[in-house]
Amino acid sequence: MADPGRTRSASHLFSLERLADGVYAAIGRESPCAVSNAGIVDLGGRTLVFDTFTSPRAGQDLLRTAIEVTGRRPDWVVISHGHSDHWLGNQAFPEATILSSAASRRGMPKMADYVRSYRDDPSRLAAEIETERAKLAKEKDAARQVSLSWSIGRLQCLAESLPTLELRLPDLVFQRGVRLSGSRRTAYLVARGHGHSRGDVELQLPDEGILFAGDLAFFQTQPFMGSCDPARWSAWLDWAVASDFQTIVPGHGPVGGKADLALEAEYVLALGRLVDRVIARGGTADDLLRERLPTPFDAWQRDEAGRFEMNARVLFAKRTGS
Repeated sequence: MADPGRTRSASHLFSLERLADGVYAAIGRESPCAVSNAGIVDLGGRTLVFDTFTSPRAGQDLLRTAIEVTGRRPDWVVISHGHSDHWLGNQAFPEATILSSAASRRGMPKMADYVRSYRDDPSRLAAEIETERAKLAKEKDAARQVSLSWSIGRLQCLAESLPTLELRLPDLVFQRGVRLSGSRRTAYLVARGHGHSRGDVELQLPDEGILFAGDLAFFQTQPFMGSCDPARWSAWLDWAVASDFQTIVPGHGPVGGKADLALEAEYVLALGRLVDRVIARGGTADDLLRERLPTPFDAWQRDEAGRFEMNARVLFAKRTGS
């Protein structure tokens, strides 16, 4: 099969970046139907897909692309964690065996039930979309306008998917790790416990120095900290920076490296310092929202005001036990 080159346009929902011979990162194009990233690995006679995006439509494009670049249908699909923006495309892979950590699998039925509730009563979703549109019409802050527009887009993508949506959960689970081999290479799946979420899994390709990190890595954007353990996440980031992996595929954002991991780690620490200062002077969570992060994170805070507020409130609650 012809080498597709360093980058190629695989879909209007994501781009494809060749990281090594037979190894590709599928990078979401900031579309509400593909907000996360995925990966394709040709193991040699067997194909592995890492995550399946946010929607069946993106999952179908990922399947088509995997067949194009490897010449076969994927054998395995690995889910990095239980957040639905990484696995609602699973139904596009009916012939593949889907794997996840046991901890992620335990939490996925609750997420599936949440999505099914919309399918059972589509009027609820329609009402939420209208509510968000009403908020957008009144909002004056540019950053919050962007956040609301994004929220509306994701809800609309879900609404479009509902009539044919199948919520396929993992077939097999593992506690600590799995080795998947083909004639060309071996991939190592490592369950990291509770970092970004309960049951985070990374995909290691040590011979190529490539790490698919799932949502343990967010590059050029604020990480989502809504379900995290900050201390364990920081410890993982320290490990990854010190590791031999040079090419890092994050769950969100462009392909990066050690400098991007270090910047993410500094964001977590900077937000923690900000929270601690507010708590030390007897401030509240609302007081915290009036504070500013240092450069370069002040730009992220301005452009992603909703994400900053969520992260700040979560960390404040964890620090104060409230």
